[in-house]
Amino acid sequence: MIIRPCGVLVEKGMLLSMHYLYGEQDRYNLPGGKPEGEEGLASCLIREFQEELYLDVEVVDLVVMAETSAAGRHVLHPVFTVRLCDPDQAPQLNPEQTSAQAVVWLPLEKVAHYTLYPAIESMLVPALSSSQKLSPKRRAPIYLGKINQPWF
Repeated sequence: MIIRPCGVLVEKGMLLSMHYLYGEQDRYNLPGGKPEGEEGLASCLIREFQEELYLDVEVVDLVVMAETSAAGRHVLHPVFTVRLCDPDQAPQLNPEQTSAQAVVWLPLEKVAHYTLYPAIESMLVPALSSSQKLSPKRRAPIYLGKINQPWF
């Protein structure tokens, strides 16, 4: 099993994503990647944001866990909320670290109309909303189990 933590960064009602084009299909990845060596999930996420987007982030909370499976690859996706350490930073793609086409801010209220990786678009807003109703010190993550991830 592959573990791929990813981060949800929302600023002014917009969700940060990385746009990929597979054939003629658009896909919007939540930034993240695989841990290196014995690296923890939070450390991995901090490193991936820095390497791929030149952003310094703080990992806040686990909000969703989901699994995907395709072409013999079983992937566990721990999805964390993150926040910028410096609110003046703007994401920029590092072409040496990612094959993404562009950084795209998606309107959070319309995110269900996009194909995300992982494919949690229909559950993302409810997961963020329910986590905010709990104590800000502890949020209950939502386990989605195996989800249908479109592959192109």
